[in-house]
Amino acid sequence: MNVCVAVPVEGRSNFRATCIQQLSFVQVWLDHVEGVVPGVGYHVHMFGLWQELVKGVSIENFLQKGQPRRVPPPQVLDYFMNKLNKTQVVRAAIFDLLTSQCDRHAQNLFVDEAGNLKLIDNEICLAYSWGHCAFDSVLIPTTQKQEIARMGNHYIQKSSTATPAHATRGRADPQVLLDYRCYMGEQGQMGTIYPPRSC
Repeated sequence: MNVCVAVPVEGRSNFRATCIQQLSFVQVWLDHVEGVVPGVGYHVHMFGLWQELVKGVSIENFLQKGQPRRVPPPQVLDYFMNKLNKTQVVRAAIFDLLTSQCDRHAQNLFVDEAGNLKLIDNEICLAYSWGHCAFDSVLIPTTQKQEIARMGNHYIQKSSTATPAHATRGRADPQVLLDYRCYMGEQGQMGTIYPPRSC
């Protein structure tokens, strides 16, 4: 799927289309739900948001709830550094920035064995129901979700007894490897080479 967003051209009153190609989304649709709550008899007549079944697992499940035991750290590192589709990670970060995604955490990123990344739970894009959120994504450094991965939720929420997560566990949360800068390659830049400013 290609996602295109109109971006204002600096110093001009027109827009340029910026497109993110080959970003993998799940299909989502609105449909009628009708049923009866078992044991209660309450009738449900409403609309619900449905989505296709996603192959793979959420990154949170992959990292924290592997069954019957957690994935060993060397395997996690190998997956993130050698298997995870680097282009998809960078494009997902761009998508989150362009659409003001305020709910991108490890439960909303699905991966499969081949290293493909799928974005789910995108209904908060371009919404203003999240108060003063411009964007919040585990893929983007300095956002709250990335800082929670880096420091721990209790520390970020300013709990009086909290210490940084890496200090108490002695290791970093692998989610910090979702920072798009880890996948930028040798150039270390994101975006397009824009024409020079004409003053």
